[in-house]
Amino acid sequence: MNIAEPIVENVSGHSDRAILEIDGNLVDGVSFLSCIAARQNQLAEIGISAGDRVLVSNNRGGDFWIDMLAVWCQGAVYAPIDDTLPFDFAATQTEARAVLVSEGKTPQSSPPDLLYIYPPDPPAASARPEPVFREDADLSTVLFTSGSTGQPKAVGLSHRNVRSDALAILEVLDFAEDDRLYTGIPFRFANAHSYFVMTMLAGATFVGREGDFMPADLIQGLKDSKATCFGGPPIQVRWIAEAPRNSFAPLRWLMSSGDHLGESEITQMRKNRPETRVYTAYGLTELGGRFCCLPADMIDRHAGSVGRPIPGFQLRLLDSDHKPVTDGDVGEVYAAGPGLMIGYLDEEEENRSVLTEFGFRTGDLGHVDEFGLLRLVGRVDDVFKVFGQKVSGPKVREALMSSGFFRDAAVTSVQDRLLGTVPAAFVVMKPGVAFDNGRILKHLRQTLPAYMLPRRFCEIDTIPRTGSGKVKRGELKELAETKP
Repeated sequence: MNIAEPIVENVSGHSDRAILEIDGNLVDGVSFLSCIAARQNQLAEIGISAGDRVLVSNNRGGDFWIDMLAVWCQGAVYAPIDDTLPFDFAATQTEARAVLVSEGKTPQSSPPDLLYIYPPDPPAASARPEPVFREDADLSTVLFTSGSTGQPKAVGLSHRNVRSDALAILEVLDFAEDDRLYTGIPFRFANAHSYFVMTMLAGATFVGREGDFMPADLIQGLKDSKATCFGGPPIQVRWIAEAPRNSFAPLRWLMSSGDHLGESEITQMRKNRPETRVYTAYGLTELGGRFCCLPADMIDRHAGSVGRPIPGFQLRLLDSDHKPVTDGDVGEVYAAGPGLMIGYLDEEEENRSVLTEFGFRTGDLGHVDEFGLLRLVGRVDDVFKVFGQKVSGPKVREALMSSGFFRDAAVTSVQDRLLGTVPAAFVVMKPGVAFDNGRILKHLRQTLPAYMLPRRFCEIDTIPRTGSGKVKRGELKELAETKP
């Protein structure tokens, strides 16, 4: 089944109210479907057909989502891009036939046979798109990974992958048709894609904004949009928790995704906004968006866990010899289920490495606690040895954040000329709080053994993150080399 088919059906059933709100611009169901139909007709007239790969540029408001659905309806393959992704790289990796752009916008260099398709004429009233039949296993979507650990990869997802992941997470969420889900993530990222698809399948309203976000921008957006739900990375969850209580109408729930939500963020959120239910999601682009979720009614007792796999998905924890680890021991996370990608485009060697008989090799480390819940301890490269002892970067970060001194923090390993591998902490101070090495170390010694204490502190203005909230580890290591 074409993933567009259930979305078009759902929107048709709610055609008299707002389906989409981008930067304050409302689009009702009738208008939304008419715009999708106009774009689909344009694609058909140009000769775009089933299986063709089409790049869709973001930072174009609601046109982005209209174009995504039009490409799917036509049976073509949608691949979102933005200015942070090298255009030639994206066009080459996807073997794109066309790119949907704003009027007059043309990249400086591109393949000579690539079609540039500008917005169509205004749509006919009450037109409806007609999704082309596609098999479940057919390629529908190419999402580029955030590149937080290196070069972005082109993840190929089928119609089944996208649909199954969205429907599975909806079984966990308390999502109603009159909900308004707000998110402030660049639209090309897997998290925004996942939020949009699940909102459309729930028959709710998607409220989105792109651009550089500061805390005040997010809070103002929540207020103006009258959002009832929120989805975003942990740093934005912290901004929400820190905002004055009368800043915006209470949220029914929020979901944290994109990076690990630490216990300190959860504690602060539950203390300052106890009326808001908190879901913690662990997701991967390679699995269509979501993999595990901790339900809101478990958050107070199991803060720090990412829960269990969503319905239909399976988890395995294996050691370096691909043997199951003993209960409670740390192993590498392998994930399987109906959302598992077709594979990386043009990456045969990489696919052989990560698509195993046990599922997708995530590169994440974790253990299952006594309640059967997954607790992540970091990436394979987040756990490193110092003086022969294993150090978990996320554990050190959690200790830093619990001090109350920092607005944000990140931890990585660096090389010291005398000591070898040591932990380094990158910290963003809270307003009005001065860096005090002695006070910080005194706090850390209460929860961390000596070998886990950071040997270097780098006070910076902001932690480098991707648009989806993940720390750019490569930039941190480069920064460590330049800081005294």
